[in-house]
Amino acid sequence: MSFALVVGEFSPPVLADVALVEEAGRSVDAVVVGVLAGPATSVPAPVRVAWLSRALPGVAVVALDDASPAAVARLVGGVPVAVAGAPSLAAAWDARVVDDGALEVARQRARRDP
Repeated sequence: MSFALVVGEFSPPVLADVALVEEAGRSVDAVVVGVLAGPATSVPAPVRVAWLSRALPGVAVVALDDASPAAVARLVGGVPVAVAGAPSLAAAWDARVVDDGALEVARQRARRDP
């Protein structure tokens, strides 16, 4: 099964984040969202995981306490074929980067949402 990994702080998640997950999932079997759990945000990672889980039913959402390639691969159950939000992870796995062009498409779709 091929999957994409979308990484970010998601503090708070916005429509563009949802659109990015949808965009990343267009060419894979599944998408995993990795919520960075570091101190960069005052909202605890479990709260952000819960927000995204409600916004993205059917998508696996996990907290990433350790964003190293080996730790992420263990947590998400393998190596993704595409990565958004973490170019260094994509490079470590030789995965396709969901690039700024795809991010802009996702943002444009989100702006059109009511």
